[in-house]
Amino acid sequence: KSKFLGEIINSAIQTVCRAVSLPQTPQAAKLRVFIFRKDNDQLICSHYWSQDQVTEEVGKLRFSMNSDVAKKVAVVRAALDDRICRTPVEPLAEGTPGVVGDVSDDLSFVLAAPIKDSEGAIWGTVDFDTSSEAGKTLLSSEVSNAVMFQLAKHLSVIFALEQPSQGAIR
Repeated sequence: KSKFLGEIINSAIQTVCRAVSLPQTPQAAKLRVFIFRKDNDQLICSHYWSQDQVTEEVGKLRFSMNSDVAKKVAVVRAALDDRICRTPVEPLAEGTPGVVGDVSDDLSFVLAAPIKDSEGAIWGTVDFDTSSEAGKTLLSSEVSNAVMFQLAKHLSVIFALEQPSQGAIR
């Protein structure tokens, strides 16, 4: 919520996106990063980083957290299953139940991980997505799993700074 924390978050996800795309660039691999915060029974886009313009909008893109949406949306599956999820994806049809806002029709692969709060409950999710084979190859590696796990832990610490009374992060 604060400008300072927002800059830390954006810097962190940009740095990780650039590192994951090596030896290419995020633009060449068509990699992007999105963060979704849990609000009751929805995941709402709260941050993103992309070298190019995106269709998705912060605060407007939201997914209902239920098993039907989880079948099509990796960030929901990661939150509900409380684990890293990687999957090929297809475009979401306009008017898909449980989806509000626009999602790029070009997406072909998503790697998502849950972000936890200081109590170990799901705070939200973070995902890398791509619309290229090169990006899919990068996101399919075991190294990318380790990076996602560490990024989710790092984001947990950052988001805990917004609510210092909640104590330490696990």
